[in-house]
Amino acid sequence: FARLIPWVGVAIIAILVGGYGLIFAVYGGFKGLPLYINIMQGTGLLMVLLYLHFIAAPYRRFKAAVDTSVWPEAARNLNQMRIIVGINVVLGVFTLIVGATGKYW
Repeated sequence: FARLIPWVGVAIIAILVGGYGLIFAVYGGFKGLPLYINIMQGTGLLMVLLYLHFIAAPYRRFKAAVDTSVWPEAARNLNQMRIIVGINVVLGVFTLIVGATGKYW
């Protein structure tokens, strides 16, 4: 996790910069954006919030429990982390589907 989490943060920044760059380059800003792009923004920002919660709460508690060898607590936090990752995967797939099909709506 220690090596993965920073790279996820870098990917989030790249996706946000690229996405909002396209919004301004292609659409000239937020006014008049198609519905599918607004849905993608919403799910993307929700995914970012889940990531921030992931690193601020269960990951921090997990790391502390592992460092002190409190394995039941580590397992409990690892399960919370799995749930958050699972939710993010579902949101990511939904966002990809919306992005791939949205222009046909």
